[in-house]
Amino acid sequence: MGADVLWAVVDAGRRNRDTGAQLARLGRALPVGAIAVTGTQDTSEPAAVLELGLPVAVLEGRPATAGAWTGVLTDAMDRDDSGAVAAPPGGSW
Repeated sequence: MGADVLWAVVDAGRRNRDTGAQLARLGRALPVGAIAVTGTQDTSEPAAVLELGLPVAVLEGRPATAGAWTGVLTDAMDRDDSGAVAAPPGGSW
């Protein structure tokens, strides 16, 4: 029994450029079908992982539902002194 796709764990606190390069290397052997995101508490822009262009299946150990994203983004706003969080890719909520 072989795998058809790969899910990768992504640290939201790392630069997307570095993460994208690692995902590209992984994708040479097996397509990366989705990502599991951790480390959202360590960045002011947790939604930046959406710019990687892969579906987020798991967010901080939970299914990546709208409610999970709401919690992560609310926490980021609470940590940010200015009260602003960058809009997700596409520029709208």
